[in-house]
Amino acid sequence: MLKIINIIIFIFISFSFVKAEENYPVNEEKIKRTVLILPFLNKNGMKKYDYLGDSLMKALKADLIKTNKFTLVNSIDIENKIKNFNLSNNSVIENRNAINLAKNVDANVVIVGSYIIFNDKILVQIEAIDVFTKKIVAITNLEGSLGIDLLRVIDDSSNDITAKMLKGFPMLKKTDFNQLISNKKTENIRISGIILTCIGGTLFLIGTPVLLYDLLGYTNVLMTYKKNYEENMDNFEVYNNSYITFLSLFISSITTMSLGVILMSIGIPLLVIKLNKKISLNIGIENNTKFYISYKF
Repeated sequence: MLKIINIIIFIFISFSFVKAEENYPVNEEKIKRTVLILPFLNKNGMKKYDYLGDSLMKALKADLIKTNKFTLVNSIDIENKIKNFNLSNNSVIENRNAINLAKNVDANVVIVGSYIIFNDKILVQIEAIDVFTKKIVAITNLEGSLGIDLLRVIDDSSNDITAKMLKGFPMLKKTDFNQLISNKKTENIRISGIILTCIGGTLFLIGTPVLLYDLLGYTNVLMTYKKNYEENMDNFEVYNNSYITFLSLFISSITTMSLGVILMSIGIPLLVIKLNKKISLNIGIENNTKFYISYKF
């Protein structure tokens, strides 16, 4: 009876704690999204219009900085990374390469853009990609005329993608950001698990028939040569070679199967791994946190 009463009291207190948190929310630290802006691609390849790429990047950087909602990656760092990856102007803005570059500089948002000149007009396209989900979250396409209208196109393109990024990439609570990082790590670990399991399974499947052939098939051949040698005391070389073949097949098959089992024993746990999850309960009174209960599993 006493245990039941204690359980009821615990549930009542827990419910009260949750209600207190709802009524007095605790201000949690928020983290800005880190943005990598890659060089804009001049699709025409006309040298005299290369300056437009720099103009678009500068305008976009200025607008993002003004929001005070994003952290920008140093452009010098990315220039060195592009050289190290040996990427061409065209390949840099490919989603896969852009995301890999972003990961390499610890950015979680990457912006790729291009422009093309045709019939005295310019078409600008800018995409903002979420590195966590690998999806395009914001995109803008603007067309205008060369000349006086060019400045408007640059400004409007920058303003439009910035506004869409503010909606698509809001500042994250620290717990939510850490969860995204954790999910990404878990995904990478599981991919490693799949690779190890597949390789291990393949090795095991290769070694198994070899071992069966050696034990069930080649053993009979060996015993025949051995019997002939013992009865006639000749053909020792034939018997010796067959014995060496038998041992070679046996050792290689066992080694291959063992390696397969080891790789699978490493890979399978990685498929079901779960990083530490944390349940936390904040009790707020007059906007101040008085108690903090945390449990990891």
